[in-house]
Amino acid sequence: MQTKFTLAALAAATSLAAAAPALAQEPGSVNVGAGLSTLGATIEGSYQITPEVALRGLANGTFGLGVESTLEDYDFEGDAQIGGVGLLADYYIGGGNFRVSGGVYVPVGELEGTFTSGAQTFDGTARFSDDVAPMATAGYRYAFASGLTLTAEAGAIFSDYEISTNSPNPADQAEADRLNDEANDWGAYPYVALTAGFSF
Repeated sequence: MQTKFTLAALAAATSLAAAAPALAQEPGSVNVGAGLSTLGATIEGSYQITPEVALRGLANGTFGLGVESTLEDYDFEGDAQIGGVGLLADYYIGGGNFRVSGGVYVPVGELEGTFTSGAQTFDGTARFSDDVAPMATAGYRYAFASGLTLTAEAGAIFSDYEISTNSPNPADQAEADRLNDEANDWGAYPYVALTAGFSF
């Protein structure tokens, strides 16, 4: 399920940064940052092991944000109490600004609200079906001489959705089961993030 976040600055930040020269990543440097992602507010920290490789941890969440979205032929409206923590290895290509990242993500929480399709309506929940899921992204981090950094990345968390309802109506349960089958064709949740940070 794709929640709606305003990340219009993502493309602009990436295009501006792409025109700038790369600053070398110094081994032993630490970067801390905060921003927005498709899983809500995000904080992260990384440690540069070599000019090419860094280890990064992140945490994010929506903190009860109201959500309107779509899933297959259903409209969803409700509250999002969803997020998680991740651990990633970042590889900066040639020690430059472009990077590819891979690791694991531990999701928590769920989306809770109303699913509506025509005359069919039922209350239900949606959550990640895996306790630990693989995660992969590609991104660009631009470091200013002052130590300020701006990072844009996009990728996916590879986990199915688990949609359920407590409705006693068999038709509602059947629709929830159908959504489970149809929504999991891709088996991935899109992850997009824009963060600002500082290296020291």
